[in-house]
Amino acid sequence: MAGRHNRRARTRWDTRACYPAPMSRGTQVALAAFAWLAGFVFLRRFGTVLPLFAMAVALAAFLAGRESNTRARLRPGVKAIGVGLAAGAVQIAATYLLYPLCVRAWPPLAGEVRGLQGLLFHGQPRLAVAALVVAMSTAEEILFRGRLLTSRRSVLPAAIFYAAVHATSGSAVLVALAFACGLFWGALRQATGSLWTSIVCHVAWDVAIMVVAPL
Repeated sequence: MAGRHNRRARTRWDTRACYPAPMSRGTQVALAAFAWLAGFVFLRRFGTVLPLFAMAVALAAFLAGRESNTRARLRPGVKAIGVGLAAGAVQIAATYLLYPLCVRAWPPLAGEVRGLQGLLFHGQPRLAVAALVVAMSTAEEILFRGRLLTSRRSVLPAAIFYAAVHATSGSAVLVALAFACGLFWGALRQATGSLWTSIVCHVAWDVAIMVVAPL
């Protein structure tokens, strides 16, 4: 009996040893910062977003596969998806209503936005842009609105961090958008407890303004 108990104990220990330890929050912050900052440098130097895309999706897939908290927040729910769709509709409508007013107030904004769209998706077919947008939006939500949001008080720091990692894009407009959207999507995720709310909202907004009817 004692030998069988010891074998079972060793088996449980060996099984646990086969899996890597969960990624610490500090490691996640460091890797996300490196991926975005280096990815944007590569984009400006070589004109391709693919390295950033690959790093973002790999990090998000790791978290979704290994982090129990992330998996819990990724359980789909009709209510969370519905709230995400409604929030996405509101954000899209607000963007199209406010954008002309912002351009009137600051005319160079139109050129900044066109330059940003050209930088991100220069020469790529619309279907490829749509696929990239959906995958990147989902990965960003898992990484930046996942374990980094631990309470309502963490929504603002997470939004600041999300904006900061876009700094090497060279676009002040993108940094400002990342901060504003980070606040909105973070508040959504925090209010519902589900990543699906912010994922659906983020995907809907990005697809609308980058693929369906670009600004």
